[in-house]
Amino acid sequence: MGPQEMRGYDLVLGCLDNVAARLHLNANSYHARVPYVDGGTDGFRGKVQVVTPPVSPCLQCAMNRSHFKVLERRFSCTGRDTVFYQPKMAAEITTTSVIAAVQVREAVKILSGAEPIRHLMHYDGFSGSSHILELERDPGCSNHLLP
Repeated sequence: MGPQEMRGYDLVLGCLDNVAARLHLNANSYHARVPYVDGGTDGFRGKVQVVTPPVSPCLQCAMNRSHFKVLERRFSCTGRDTVFYQPKMAAEITTTSVIAAVQVREAVKILSGAEPIRHLMHYDGFSGSSHILELERDPGCSNHLLP
């Protein structure tokens, strides 16, 4: 789905299982100026980031060269014939429930005109805690270079 198709939406909720797909959705929603509420989990941990174009940092703003090097590596589902393998952790139902609930809360805030979270919320199911990680817009980010 590209920016043209996204312009018809009030917001986008992202529940994708890989970074490349997240960055694709992030860029297209940013260029369409449609708010994007991204959520992700990894076992007992999760995160939610609200991207409100053109004012907030986007997902790509928080990435560095090492993140992009990992993205460039492709591997098969079986892990065969690959140099890079990242073990997958099964989804944990309470973590996915917490992250989904926060995403919905942020979507309701956006749709009702309330101020959404402006940074990345990290949830740790091991300790039962959450905290906010401050993010800055990257002036060199390709999503912010377009008018």
